[in-house]
Amino acid sequence: MLVFNAIVVGEGQEGISAAVLGVVKALGAGGALGLAGAGLIVLLLKRYWVPDFLQSPVTLAVVMVVFSLSDLVLSESGLLAVTVMGSALASQNVVTVRHIVEFKENLRVLLISALFVILAARLPISDPAYSDPGSLWFLAVLILVVRPASVALSTIGTFLTWRERVFLGFMAPRGIVAAAVASIFSLELMELGYPGAEKLALRSCSSSSWEPWPSTGSERGVSHGGLVWRHLTPKECCCSVRVAGFVRWRRH
Repeated sequence: MLVFNAIVVGEGQEGISAAVLGVVKALGAGGALGLAGAGLIVLLLKRYWVPDFLQSPVTLAVVMVVFSLSDLVLSESGLLAVTVMGSALASQNVVTVRHIVEFKENLRVLLISALFVILAARLPISDPAYSDPGSLWFLAVLILVVRPASVALSTIGTFLTWRERVFLGFMAPRGIVAAAVASIFSLELMELGYPGAEKLALRSCSSSSWEPWPSTGSERGVSHGGLVWRHLTPKECCCSVRVAGFVRWRRH
C-alpha cells in the first residue's frame, strides 16, 4: 500500500513523503481502532455482558466493524487494525480468550481452504502454460531453492533444528498475498491512467501468475505428511506405548 501511494504521488521526495505519511496515518488509524476494539471485547467479557455461547460471534462482529471503520478512515488500513486488535487481545491478562482463539483457528482453516479453491477455480482447465518447460522450471526453483533458502537465512541464530528448518522451507508461503495485491493495485493504476498499468494487469491476472499457488498447495498436501513423519517424529515413538498405573512402567 505504501509503495502504491508513492507511485501515485510521484517519484523523488514527494513519493518518499507520501510513503512516510501513509505509515503514520496507518499506524494512527489502525492502531487506535485496533486497541479500541480489543478494549471493547475485554470490557464485554469482564462485565459478563455477553453470554458464553455468543462470545465468539460477537468478537467476529467487532473485528469486522473495526476493519470496516479503519478502511473508511484510511484505505487499506483495516488489516493493520485487526492485527493490532488480535495482538492486544492475546497480550492482555484480564479475561480468558482461549475459546475465541480456538474459534479463530477453525475459521482460519475454513477461509483459507475456500480461498485456495476459489483461486484454483479461476484458472482454465487446459492452458499451454501448465506444461511449458519454463513454468515447470519456475515451480521447481520456487519449491526447492527460493523458499528453503529464504527460511534458512531468516532462521539463522535461532534454536530450530535442521529438520525443523527443512519442514519450514517446504511449508513457507509462496507470495499469494503479493500476487492478489498486485492484481488489485494494477486495476487501480489503470483507472488513474498510469502508463504500463495495462501490461501489469494482464500479467497479474494471467494463468502463469496464479498457477504456482494451487500447484504448491497440492505439493504440500501430497508430500508433507511423509515429511513430518520422517523428519519430525522420533523413531522410537513409532512402535511403542507407555502405560502408567500401579505397577512399573511397561513397554509394549
